Amino acid sequence: MNMKFLIAAFAVILAIGSVAVRVVLDTPSAFAESQSVENHDQEHQHATDGAMFMLGDLVIENVAARETVPGAKVGGGYLTITNKGSTSDTLISGETDIANELQIHEMKMEGDVMKMRQLEQGIVIEPGATVTLKPGGMHIMFMSLQSPLVKDTRFKATLNFAKSGAIDIDFPVMDAQHFMGQRNHTH
Repeated sequence: MNMKFLIAAFAVILAIGSVAVRVVLDTPSAFAESQSVENHDQEHQHATDGAMFMLGDLVIENVAARETVPGAKVGGGYLTITNKGSTSDTLISGETDIANELQIHEMKMEGDVMKMRQLEQGIVIEPGATVTLKPGGMHIMFMSLQSPLVKDTRFKATLNFAKSGAIDIDFPVMDAQHFMGQRNHTH
C-alpha cells in the first residue's frame, strides 16, 4: 500500500470516530427528553450544534448551511422539523441578517428536468410528521447574500411558523463534504 492511501484511510477513520463521539456527546439526556413540550413554549429555546431547538410542539434539528464560493449571491440551508403536536403547523417564512431574503424552496423532477420553485405557501408539518429540508428537495434559500457563507462559522436566522410563531436558530456553516450522500444543490 502506498503512503497516500494509508494517510487517507487514517483520516477517514478519524473523521468517522469524531462523528460517533459527537453523536454520543450531543444526544440529549434522558432528563431533557422527559421534560414536557410545554416547558419549551417560553421565548425561544436555543441549542448548540447537534442539539435541538424547540418551539411549542415543534422540534428543529440537524440545522446546517452549505458553504459558498466567494461572490455567490445565494446559499442553501437545511434542517429537520418534527411536529409532536396534534395539529398541523406551517413554516411560512424567515429572516436573517446575512441575506436580503430568506425563501423556502423545493427542487423536484418534472419529466427529465430538475426544477426549483419557491414555496410561497410554506411547508406544512402534519401532526406526528417529520419534514426534512435537504439538498435536492425542500430547502431554505438565502437570497442576495451579504457575504459568502464560510465553513466553521455560524449565523442566526428567524423561522416563522403559522401556529407556533417565531424561533431564532443558529445555522452552522458546513463544507460540501458534510452533505455527501445527499443530492447536490447548486444555483
